[in-house]
Amino acid sequence: MRYWVLSLVLLVNCHSNTKDKDPIPKVMGKKTSIEKQEPYQLDTFDEVYLLDQQLVEISGLSFDESQNVIWSINDEKGHVYKLSIQDGRILEDLKFAKKGDFEGVCVVGDKLVVTKFNGDLYFFDPLKKKTEKVKTSLSGKNNVEGLTYDPEGERLLLALKGSGVETKAQNKKYLYSFDLSSQKILDEPFIIISDHDLKAYVNDHFSFSKTRMKKMLNRASKFSPSGVAINPVSKNIFICSAKGSLVVICTPSGEISKVYFLDEKVVPQPEGICFDDQGTLYLSSEGHGYSGKLFKYFRKTD
Repeated sequence: MRYWVLSLVLLVNCHSNTKDKDPIPKVMGKKTSIEKQEPYQLDTFDEVYLLDQQLVEISGLSFDESQNVIWSINDEKGHVYKLSIQDGRILEDLKFAKKGDFEGVCVVGDKLVVTKFNGDLYFFDPLKKKTEKVKTSLSGKNNVEGLTYDPEGERLLLALKGSGVETKAQNKKYLYSFDLSSQKILDEPFIIISDHDLKAYVNDHFSFSKTRMKKMLNRASKFSPSGVAINPVSKNIFICSAKGSLVVICTPSGEISKVYFLDEKVVPQPEGICFDDQGTLYLSSEGHGYSGKLFKYFRKTD
């Protein structure tokens, strides 16, 4: 098995080839205190690793502080993969279930939790190699795509690509919480992001030409959660979208506080997102038939 890390030459080329990039537009007005807490430059990555072929269909990420590694999944296999944060190579490959459409993974104590697209949760003990399946009130129509652990609320957050639990409302995306003590999905959505609010944010905070604004609003309208993570420093909630290739940041109360448009040619399909304990941001992108990639973004400090 061979593992590859992109060369310095490729890194420089990816950063310097501005003709092929979708530049991050200038933000108008003064930055809010919330924006100052998110010192990332997602138009350029700091490091990137080519992943093993087993992770061409990479679909979720979660940082494990106890081992200083990242856990990931392939959305077509019932396996979890322990990855090195130094080079992205697979350190361990563990089977937790039969094949299925698995979309998100998170670390909760000494267990891993994996979600299926229909909301089923798999609590896996990597030491004992035992899995407990928990059915939730969600179903395939909700199309769960992202999963993260909220330690302060002692709950899981599930990002839905499909409809909400009690509604078929169009042009809205939902995050629901799963209470770990009762093992139930709470009835009320944790966060609702409407297409209207997202477009309004782009209109109010970005300066584009008329033609370019139309293109970026179209990208924003494609927003469909593919991964979710909580920044351990700011506590803000980061939601990546494979469609439109963007990252939307919400405050804990659900207010949109920042939108990043990623370079679609460099990060074509962001499916996984997580933070380490220092606030370093990791994004994974599917490989479209080639190797998947793991991008690393350091917090920028003055």
